Amino acid sequence: MFELPDELPPIVVAGSGGPSAAVTAELGDGLFATEADPDLIAAYTQAGGTGPRYGEVSLSWAPTEEAALTSAHRLFRFSATGWKVQAELPNPVNFEAASAVVRESDIAESSRTAPTSGAIWRRSAPTPTPGSTTWPW
Repeated sequence: MFELPDELPPIVVAGSGGPSAAVTAELGDGLFATEADPDLIAAYTQAGGTGPRYGEVSLSWAPTEEAALTSAHRLFRFSATGWKVQAELPNPVNFEAASAVVRESDIAESSRTAPTSGAIWRRSAPTPTPGSTTWPW
């Protein structure tokens, strides 16, 4: 049996544009986004959203900077293609084909790779406040 807790947990809803930001503001307790888009944040707050805002940050930790970058390239190179391409790819073989020309240097520009957590924090943008649970955007 599953019983609901006395106090329900917050439900944070993903948003990606104006219409979804309005739904998120109406139905969710917070906003989750894959990028720090000022227009998305404005749409969310203009629609009445007051909850926390969370953002995805691509990062890779390894004992060395080079190993972290190699890992990020191996696991996340599809991210360099952008959402419009990713939304059209039906399966892993298509992701592999679409990202075959992505170089490690391409990933270095968009991912945070480092051998220490402190270095990853310093490279994160927008910069979160250490110890905070939300991003300042």
